Amino acid sequence: MNRDAASLAGKEYDLLVIGGGVYGAFAAWDAVLRGLKVALVEKGDFAAGTSANSLKIAHGGLRYLQNADIARTRESAREQGIFLSIAPHLVHPLRCLIPTEGYLTRSRCAMACAFGIYGAVKPRGYVPANDGAGFPPCRIVSRKECRTILGSAAMPSVTGGAVWGEGLIYNTERFVISILRSAASNGLDVANYIEAKRFLLRDRRVFGIEALDRLNGDHFEIRARCTLNATGPWARHMARRLTGNLREETPSLVKAIDLIVGRTLFDGYAVGLRSWPAGAGRPSMDGSRLYFFVPWRGTTMIGTHYTPHRGGPDAAAVEEREIEEFLGGIQAVLPERSIAAKDIRALHFGLLPMDPASDRRGAPSPASKPWFCDHARSDGMEGIVSVQGVKYTTARAVAERTVDCIAKKLGVPGKTCRTGMTPIFGGDGSSSDPSGIFPETVLQHLARNYGSESSRILGYAAQRPELARTVAGSQEVLRAELLHGIREEMAQSLGDLVFRRTDLGTAGHPGRECLEECARLAAVELGWDDQRISRELESVERSYPDTAALPARKAGPARVSGA
Repeated sequence: MNRDAASLAGKEYDLLVIGGGVYGAFAAWDAVLRGLKVALVEKGDFAAGTSANSLKIAHGGLRYLQNADIARTRESAREQGIFLSIAPHLVHPLRCLIPTEGYLTRSRCAMACAFGIYGAVKPRGYVPANDGAGFPPCRIVSRKECRTILGSAAMPSVTGGAVWGEGLIYNTERFVISILRSAASNGLDVANYIEAKRFLLRDRRVFGIEALDRLNGDHFEIRARCTLNATGPWARHMARRLTGNLREETPSLVKAIDLIVGRTLFDGYAVGLRSWPAGAGRPSMDGSRLYFFVPWRGTTMIGTHYTPHRGGPDAAAVEEREIEEFLGGIQAVLPERSIAAKDIRALHFGLLPMDPASDRRGAPSPASKPWFCDHARSDGMEGIVSVQGVKYTTARAVAERTVDCIAKKLGVPGKTCRTGMTPIFGGDGSSSDPSGIFPETVLQHLARNYGSESSRILGYAAQRPELARTVAGSQEVLRAELLHGIREEMAQSLGDLVFRRTDLGTAGHPGRECLEECARLAAVELGWDDQRISRELESVERSYPDTAALPARKAGPARVSGA
């Protein structure tokens, strides 16, 4: 997957996808597999926004049963199975538990009934291939077993627990990059750091974009019969700003904030704890709210805290008061564990479309459905389609429906989607170390991030012995991964390397020595001087929250990963 921005200007595509998150990536891959000539551009780096910032769970849709939303339950369960099948190296079974209590909707009986319904409505034929390797069945556990799992977090009112399985996406960033690599190997032309400055218009038809290469300042045109605006939180804002002809509606966004603490709170389980209404035995800051505690790489991800965001996506940042509110909410549901600012290793946040009804209630939450717009129907503007998703898990399915629409517009219907049955890059086999020189921790790390493509990394290490060493401060990440990320996956910055091509910096600050070593290697490959190295280091350092300043309530926003 090589970056050749200049070549984009010399072709005419069937489809141009703007946006390199999970929705854009799946749409591009789907279209390529259907035989369309496709290009994808991203104004920053791939998966650098909302797609990178989630609790990394492929949801099976169980929670939608509480609203009797059978359709969403079936879709989510199907897509969860597909994720586990096409990316077995990146998506793994995860045991989840919610304690039961009382005699109504949170009781053992109610959850047992929900499990029965769930088993009946789940689609057949999408059982993941690794189901027998530990994907847990739905079951009700005793009060004793639940209290053993929860430890000091178990309240006296707990009557037992509901246990079920979800999919844990080990690395959401590499998931997107693997999709793009799959598409590129099938003919996709793709480039990051290409910004769409305006749409090319003629007689109320979009036939491409004027693009800016943000790396060298070049302006050029990319022409396509149809353009898909898949820019996430920028989708509606961008369409209105670039054309001036689409609807003026700019919906409110919600900030979805997750934090990572440097210890495992519940060994072997993801645990959901709901805040208690005031006066019900525990204080509650915000009424009934579910906090999920997810074990991941020796840390715990905690989410999700929602706050409204007004204004453009580029201005989004997590403010210190929001972190304090989040910590207060966690303390309300888990007072015994004493999670404080000093425990925070990283903050992730993304922007999602807000449910207007939730905003009116004063408890902002994401919209329940993705936004899709064929602008020929809504605005009389041919050649452009927009989509903005809500859930990572259903991105493939939404992309499939989107490409169905685009194929009809292009006059090439009939070709079916194949992304639900085609393994993504690295997902089509096992990996091995023919040399036998690498420790098991390194091999497991490579298998979880690259799958069957681990041999490419080991190939770099075999050619240059210095690349076979791990990066300073890491026991898993090889220096070969950095070179691989630059040469084969378009990494252009230090942030690209430590946040998205490797997992050095996603679970917390990897240490200054590590960052400097990565910067020096990148400098040789990308031609950076000392000033550029300093800028790159400073940029990555700013990505981590200054939690030490939280008690002082220093004014102003603190930018964090995903801003």
